[in-house]
Amino acid sequence: MKVVILAAGLGTRLRPLTNTKPKALIEISGKTIIEHIMNEFADSDNIEFGIVVGHRADAIKDALGKEFRENSIEYFNQDKINGTANALYCAKDFVDNDSFIVTFADTLIIDNLSTVINTMKEKNRTCVVVSEVEESRALRSGVVEINDGKIVNIMEKPENVISNVVCSGLYYFKHSIFETIEQMEFDGEMGIPDVINRIAKNEVIEPISVKDFVDIGTFEGLNQFKNILKMKND
Repeated sequence: MKVVILAAGLGTRLRPLTNTKPKALIEISGKTIIEHIMNEFADSDNIEFGIVVGHRADAIKDALGKEFRENSIEYFNQDKINGTANALYCAKDFVDNDSFIVTFADTLIIDNLSTVINTMKEKNRTCVVVSEVEESRALRSGVVEINDGKIVNIMEKPENVISNVVCSGLYYFKHSIFETIEQMEFDGEMGIPDVINRIAKNEVIEPISVKDFVDIGTFEGLNQFKNILKMKND
């Protein structure tokens, strides 16, 4: 299974920590954020990592090398930071014609990830992993509208809460998503939710629910993840 990790961002929400290093390389309990995330995936069989880098790309490449726990790593440069959909497109050749998983270098699922991966593979259709959260988190997240068991729309950081179900930062896509990206014209940034909303007009997109997720790209999430690791070790 090919896993694309998006790690090109500037990490502005974690400044000043990211003034000297990319957020993916911030250390927590002796490991970098991206290593914690890759560890979760490496527990599954036959994983190949494709990492999209941009900001301080060489630092990430030097830190991780070409292999992680006997799983291969390939890197792809996003030269212009213009949205997560464009970042994903950089890995088009890596995924070839296979279905694949997409996640972020600062987002961790709080659930049995191997089970989630197997569920998505069995569905073998576009899937978005979601969580039900409190209203304050929903207002700063990608809120998901679900109708008859399928996702019909994702709204980023809405002014009013239309749903407490939000994107958890993990996706399962078919290769055809790249054709959709090519067909879309955007001024400025194009995000993965924009592409999902286009796909939802023509095919079923299935929500896969998990207990929770941590956005480690914020100081709040960073502290939350530290507490989770502490509880695991106690």
